Order: sequence, then structure tokens, then C-alpha cells
Amino acid sequence: MMKFFAENTEQLNLLAGTTVILPVVTIGNVGQLAIDLVMHSCGFKKLGALESDAVVPVVGRDAFSTSSPDFTTSLEVFFLASASLTVVQQRSPVVKGQTAQFVQEMWAWIEEMGFKQVIVLGSLDASRRLDFHLAGCVSRAFVVRACVCVRACCLLTSFFLRSWPICELSAG
Repeated sequence: MMKFFAENTEQLNLLAGTTVILPVVTIGNVGQLAIDLVMHSCGFKKLGALESDAVVPVVGRDAFSTSSPDFTTSLEVFFLASASLTVVQQRSPVVKGQTAQFVQEMWAWIEEMGFKQVIVLGSLDASRRLDFHLAGCVSRAFVVRACVCVRACCLLTSFFLRSWPICELSAG
């Protein structure tokens, strides 16, 4: 079972109705690095940490400051009130064979917090592209549900200040 350890429990009610962005630990850690960049650039504040037996436990120095007494853990939660954005930063992989458990736990926590939207950032191995992928845009947005697609793409477009065309839509 996933547990949330909030640094300030009074701020938990701020999460309901916000958009949550999650990384997927994938090739090149692209999702994690993108989240670090956004958090560092925009001034997100740490709300707490998540704990799950399905994630490899990690503890280290503060990811953004070598002089800070704070530490970093496997799953941390950050918030930016001005943009109604919540970020979960995952700094270690899911334990082999525990992916289904992790997904169920994360989904239960997302529902419990009452997030309005969920955006998942990841990357794919470029060698898996097909011939028709070689032409056109390099960045690709794979969308599972059309209603989420429009909001997520608008958010990402405005957030990164560039136009990201939808190259493909997934029926899945």
C-alpha cells in the first residue's frame, strides 16, 4: 500500500482539482529529467514523499542544492499553486515483478487526492520507430483518451512555450 507523508498536512486540500504530472522511468530518464527541469525552473515547493514497497528505496542529497540539509527519496510530491500543478518525481525504478502493484497503488493515490488530470512523461527507444515515423515531427504525443488529449497538449504547449503537434493518436 502506498503511503503519503506530507510535510504540511494543511496543504493537502490544495491538490484536489489540480493536474498531476508523473514520470515513467524509461530510456534516458527523459520524463524524470523533464520534471526536474520544470520543478527547478518554476519554483515548485516540496509537499512530501510517497512510499511504496513496489519502488526501490533510495535516499540521497537534495537534488537541487548541495548546501541544503534536505534529502531526496524515491518518490516525492511537489506543488506549484500558481499553475495548479502537482508533480510526482520518481527517482528509482519499480521493483521487478511489482509494476502492476505500483500502478494500482499510484492510481488509488491519484483518485484519493482528487486530481483533475494526469499527464505521464516518458520516452521510447528511437529504434522502435517505423518508416513513416522518420518524416515529420520528432516529439510525439501518444494520447489514450481524446478528452485528456486536448487538455494535456494545451497544458504542455503553453508550459514549454512551443507548439507540439499531435503526430499519432492511440486507440488504446
